[in-house]
Amino acid sequence: YGDHRDLHSFPTRRSSDLDQGLYAKHLSNWLAHFPKERILIIFMEEIRQDPNEVARRVFRFLGVSDAHVPAALNSKSNPSYVVRYRLIDDAVKATRKIVKRVGLYRGWQALAATPLRTLYRAVNRIESEAVIPDPLPETISMLHDYFKGEIECLQQLTGRDLSKWLD
Repeated sequence: YGDHRDLHSFPTRRSSDLDQGLYAKHLSNWLAHFPKERILIIFMEEIRQDPNEVARRVFRFLGVSDAHVPAALNSKSNPSYVVRYRLIDDAVKATRKIVKRVGLYRGWQALAATPLRTLYRAVNRIESEAVIPDPLPETISMLHDYFKGEIECLQQLTGRDLSKWLD
C-alpha cells in the first residue's frame, strides 16, 4: 500500500520529530512571553472525548458566544491516507498539472465536485490507520524513557494529571 516509512526506526532517525513532542519545553517558551491566563491548553484526548465542550471552552476563552456549534466540528477534515495504486495517483497528479498549465483548472475543480472524486478516493485511498503497524514494544519503551521527564514537567506546568501518558 504505497511507500509509507518504516515507523519502527522513525524515532531514532528523526530527533527533530521527537523534539516536537517536548510540550513542556514549548509551553515554557510561550509562558516566558505571555501570562498563563492568556494561554488555553487543550489536549487531544479532550477533543476526542467531547469536541463540542472543547469548542465552547475555546469560544469562552476568546470572549465570544459559546452557543455557536461549527458545522464541521464532528467531521474529519484533511484525513491522512495511503495511496493504494501509485500509478493511478501519479496519472491524476500529472493530469491535474497539465490541466492547470493550459488554463483549464476551473474545469478540473468542477470535475472534482462530481461523484468522480468520491469514486477515485474509494478506489485509490486507504485510511492511514488501517495500514500503519502498531509500534514495537522496544519503540514504546524508548519513547517512554525519552518523554518521561517531559511529561512530569508538563503536569507541573498545566496542573493536570497526565499519569495515563506515563503508562
